[in-house]
Amino acid sequence: MKRSQKSEFRSEPETTPVQSAATLLGNGTHISAQDTVPLALWCAAQHLDNYEEALWLTVSGLGDRDTTCAIAGGIVAISTGVEGIPTTWLQAREPLPKGDRETITLFRPTGLKELALIKESGDREFPPRLPQQPIFLPST
Repeated sequence: MKRSQKSEFRSEPETTPVQSAATLLGNGTHISAQDTVPLALWCAAQHLDNYEEALWLTVSGLGDRDTTCAIAGGIVAISTGVEGIPTTWLQAREPLPKGDRETITLFRPTGLKELALIKESGDREFPPRLPQQPIFLPST
């Protein structure tokens, strides 16, 4: 992006095309927060009172669309409430879990033995750390 485009973006962000904003701010293609969050914030700010428009703008920035839309959608939903989400979108979404019986929260990396213990436990709780499992698993 040229210097003149950057100054135009700063002075008139609402007239900046989303593709220019994505070029300047990033759109998640580099899989890092600094390449993902700025565009999501910018898109949310453009349509803070319109959930649908905010997400259409965000998705048109391409890149890591599910992540940028999740961030922008979460921000705009705080402003609009659930009422701001189009009814057809709510009806088309996957069912949400119904309480603790349908969800598992994993607090640490798991191996095959731990996953087997979780399955055997009926998915009610996370088993204790196995003696041979380190607290932090080395990454390769």
